[in-house]
Amino acid sequence: MDGEDEDREEDESEDKPEKEDAADGIKEILNFPRFPCMAHSLQLAVRELTKIQAYNNLIANAKDLVKYVKISSVANEKLRASCVGKVLSRNVPQ
Repeated sequence: MDGEDEDREEDESEDKPEKEDAADGIKEILNFPRFPCMAHSLQLAVRELTKIQAYNNLIANAKDLVKYVKISSVANEKLRASCVGKVLSRNVPQ
C-alpha cells in the first residue's frame, strides 16, 4: 500500500507543472489582462493604513460617523436630502 501512495503522490506532483503550463498557455492565447478585485485591493490598502496612527484615527472617526448616521433617523434624513441624485450604500461594516 505504501508504494501505491508514493506513486500517486509522484503522479500528482508531475501533473501540477503541466496544469500550470496549460493555464499560462491559455492566458497567453486569450491575452486577458489581470484585474484584481477592487474591493479586496481597497481592503488591503485600508489594512495597511490602519498601521499608521494618523490614518487609524481618521478611519475610526469615519466608522463613528457611519454608526451615528445609521442610528440617528434625523442624521440619516439630512444625509439623504443632501445626496439627492447620488447613490448611497447601506452595506457598510461597523
